[in-house]
Amino acid sequence: MSGCGRKHRAKHLTRQFLDADGWRGPAAGESMAVCVESPQGQHVRVLLFDSSGAGDAPTGSFNGAVDDTGVTLPAECVVFVPGKFRKVIWLAVKDVIVVADGATVAFKPSPDQLKAFFRENPEWQRRLAAAQEKVEACRRTVEQLPQYAKTTPTTTSMLTKVGEEGCSKDSADAVGAEEHEERGDLNPNRNNIRHKVQFFYDSEECGEEEEEEEEEEEKKEEEEEKEG
Repeated sequence: MSGCGRKHRAKHLTRQFLDADGWRGPAAGESMAVCVESPQGQHVRVLLFDSSGAGDAPTGSFNGAVDDTGVTLPAECVVFVPGKFRKVIWLAVKDVIVVADGATVAFKPSPDQLKAFFRENPEWQRRLAAAQEKVEACRRTVEQLPQYAKTTPTTTSMLTKVGEEGCSKDSADAVGAEEHEERGDLNPNRNNIRHKVQFFYDSEECGEEEEEEEEEEEKKEEEEEKEG
C-alpha cells in the first residue's frame, strides 16, 4: 500500500472511531469481547461473549459456564489482530472490542459509541463491566505473585557485601602484581647511582675575581701609607 493509501485508511479509521453515531452494536456474526492483555504480536487474549448473549455459542469457543441469571459467561480465547489495530487504533487492557466470527478483531468502539450503545442495551453494560472487573482482579492477582513482585529501590551502600575477604585478597594481589610490573621496568641499579651536585662555575669565578680585586686595592693602600 502506498503512502497515500495508508493515510487514507488511517483517516477513514479515525473518522469512523470518532463518529458517535457510526456504530450501533455488533452485527450478525460479530460478538463483544474485553481485552485481557495488550496485543502480543498479531494476537490478543480476550474474554469473548457469545453473539446472542443467551448461550448460542459456537462449538469449542465457550466453556458452557453460566451466571445466576442463566446467561453464558465469557470465555477466554486468543483472536487475530489486523494491522490497522497495531498501527492506527491501538488496543489496551480492558478495552471493549468487537470480534468477527469469534476469531478476528473487527472494530473498537469509542467511549461515545459505547455510551450510546449502553443506553439502548443496559444489559450489555452490566456484562461488560463485570468482565472488566474480572480482568482487573486477575491482573492484581498476577502482580502479587512472587516472581512479579516489584523490588524495593536500593543503593549500593545497602547491598550485602558478599565475599569481602576474597575481594580484598584479590585486590591486594592485583596491587602487588602492578607494583611488580612497575618495578620490572625500572633500572635495578637505580639506588646505587649517585648524582654529582652541579656547581655553577660562572658565579664562583666572578666571586674569585672580586676577591682578587679587593686584595689588590688593599695592597695599594698599604703601599701609599708607607710612602706617605
